[in-house]
Amino acid sequence: TIEADIEKHSTIVSSVLALGQNLLSENEIRSRNISSIPRTLQSVEQRWLSLKDLIRKRKLELDTVHVSWRSVDDAIKRALKMITDHERFLNEVKRTCGQGLQGVRSEYKSLENFKRTLDDDEKDIQQITDNYSEIIRNHSTADSSGEIRSKIKEVNTRWEMLIGTVHETMKNLKYMLSVHGDFQLTQDSLALWLTDLDVLLTNLEHLSEASSNEKIRQLDDMDREIQEKQTKIEYVRTCANYLLNKTVDARGLTINMNELTKFCQQLRDLTKRIKKLKQKLMNSSDRHLDLITSTRSSPLHESFFSTSLTHKRLSSPTSSRSRSPQRYLRSRDRFFHSYDQIEWGDQYQHAQELLSDFEDILVQINGDFLAKEETFRSETPMGVHIEDLPIEFTYTRILTTTRRKIEALREIIKQIEQELGPLLVDDLNNDPVVVDIMDKWNRLQTLAHDKDEQLKENRIQWKHFKRQLEELEQAAEQFSKIDNLLSRTVYSKADVHRDQVKQLDEYQTLLKSTMDLADQFSDDTSEWLLIDHRLQSIKESFEFLFARKNREHHEIKTNLIQAEDIKHAMLDINSQLDHLESLSQSLEPVDEREINISINRTKLHRFIRIHDDLEILHERLININDRLKSLLSGDQLRITNDIKLMFDRLNSIKRIVKIYLERLEKLLARNELHESFSSINHSPIRTSNSNLQRVYQ
Repeated sequence: TIEADIEKHSTIVSSVLALGQNLLSENEIRSRNISSIPRTLQSVEQRWLSLKDLIRKRKLELDTVHVSWRSVDDAIKRALKMITDHERFLNEVKRTCGQGLQGVRSEYKSLENFKRTLDDDEKDIQQITDNYSEIIRNHSTADSSGEIRSKIKEVNTRWEMLIGTVHETMKNLKYMLSVHGDFQLTQDSLALWLTDLDVLLTNLEHLSEASSNEKIRQLDDMDREIQEKQTKIEYVRTCANYLLNKTVDARGLTINMNELTKFCQQLRDLTKRIKKLKQKLMNSSDRHLDLITSTRSSPLHESFFSTSLTHKRLSSPTSSRSRSPQRYLRSRDRFFHSYDQIEWGDQYQHAQELLSDFEDILVQINGDFLAKEETFRSETPMGVHIEDLPIEFTYTRILTTTRRKIEALREIIKQIEQELGPLLVDDLNNDPVVVDIMDKWNRLQTLAHDKDEQLKENRIQWKHFKRQLEELEQAAEQFSKIDNLLSRTVYSKADVHRDQVKQLDEYQTLLKSTMDLADQFSDDTSEWLLIDHRLQSIKESFEFLFARKNREHHEIKTNLIQAEDIKHAMLDINSQLDHLESLSQSLEPVDEREINISINRTKLHRFIRIHDDLEILHERLININDRLKSLLSGDQLRITNDIKLMFDRLNSIKRIVKIYLERLEKLLARNELHESFSSINHSPIRTSNSNLQRVYQ
């Protein structure tokens, strides 16, 4: 240990210092050493003390790092155990909370409490990272192997997955509970509204003494109210279908769906009653207008100035539109040259009735204009609100009743001109009130046409948006089911991947266009929240698909590079095999009668080089065969067959070369033996060697 080394060397240093002191006390010491020895002793002593301080500080730092490191390691173990416990608890919550709406509420409540626990525990996780960063900042080489860093990374990854799972689960549960709450509240409010509407309609049918126009106005209000409620009805149905698909309280929701069906049937019956009553009242009003205009068909020889005791008012002012006689006289005298009741005699009453009908139509048209202008001033429906409109709805059709009243006005003006023409000051068409009404009528027609064009464009955009949304959902589902394992070779897989990436790029453009349209249609209605939820699901699906395709791209790129490397390596090996085969065939064959050893040795060395090159190629083929495991099955099969053929060819060349080598080695051995016998021909044992040579031959 460091302490033992210090103690051991302390004795040595003390001995050196004592020896120096002894030297200084010697009388025979040279004068030039008297000054150098003290300096040396002082330097040694100071360096030794500095070294001891440095070692102690270093040891203290190491002890501190060790304690901190052990603390971090213990904290990591506790964090891993804590995460495991949390994961087990999360699975237990999902298992024990049960099914149905009550189970969803219970699970959400448990997860809320669990989320608060996670918020507290997250501080401990963050503290581990902070402690590690501080240690590395002070001691950069403390985790040179990266072991602790990998453990912390594992902790953070598991923690993020846990937090993400809890957050996503709570988000889905909260959305589900909010949908169910809206469903119940909206259904109850619709039932109460239908009861009130039924009471009001019954009152109009049997008890109300209001005028026909007032009843029609109230019926129109009911129709508008029903159209407005269609959005809520469709939302309730959408919520119920969503919750049924999520199997939340399916039994209770089935009962609610039956109640919703019953409610819709009651609403249809009530709508029929409204339509029937409105038609009845409108027919009565039409007969009234027909009576006003029927005098145009009377014979011209009938005198306008004749009176009839049986004559009836074509249209009498209602109590809500009563005027004083003085006001009529003041307002109507502008129409005639003379308006003296005594001067007109019996014609006065008929003129009063005609002008009263004329004023009635003006009042009705003005009231109709006010109602229609209020409708036209409202914003043109767009987005999800288009679903609330009937297919045949147009703003021009709203003006149908107004158009009929305008035609009735023209008819009564013609009748007045025919019967009261000589007495009129000017054409009634030039009257300021009539001119103002006609100007308003033209503006309303133009506005209705513009609104219809805008509505048509909005319908096209909404239809286009829904078609894009469905296409994206189908594409996301289709791509998620694609099995890339069907591709048998890396090249075919690359082609398929290239086509899929091209399609995904097109769908990405389509998704961006759909999101832009969604920004235009977005509002705070509950119906849009469901569509926005679908959009977010589609976006998340495509983000996952793009991430998966990026991983596949890297894998395919790696496999392609490896396949190309193998391909080029095999081409190179095949080329070298061609060269070695032609080289072995071009060499002179082994001549058994050749006794020149140098020639045979040259041939032997050439065949040895060929044999060595073949062994190298054999090793390369084995290496390629091992690398095939990472390729697809089709590539493996094709390249394996090619390698087998190359192995067969290589072994064939090796067999031929080996035969030549064996023959050359035997020939060289025999020639060398022959030369050795020839060199000792002069020896006394020549005869024995000759016999031995014959034996070898």
